[in-house]
Amino acid sequence: MVFLIEHAKYLGFAPESAKELLTENQGQPFKLEELESAENFINELITSKYACDVMVPLSLRRKLMDHLLEFYNQQLENNQTWKSMAILRQLLD
Repeated sequence: MVFLIEHAKYLGFAPESAKELLTENQGQPFKLEELESAENFINELITSKYACDVMVPLSLRRKLMDHLLEFYNQQLENNQTWKSMAILRQLLD
């Protein structure tokens, strides 16, 4: 996730805050109780870059990754699915 955020900075469309990233996509994939944790985690990723040591549950990390990939799809006007995430999940489960 850090790589995706840092790469988005390089490409010129990185979010400046978690609130911007979480409201960018249509729909809300997070439960209300997850939203605060998600915002804190993303803000930590944005500010601390590769030194981020915040621990979040696996389910929330997966939702955040899906959300980041959807953010990329919107910014790049790409309607393809990311096959690499499905493959990684199969390997890691």
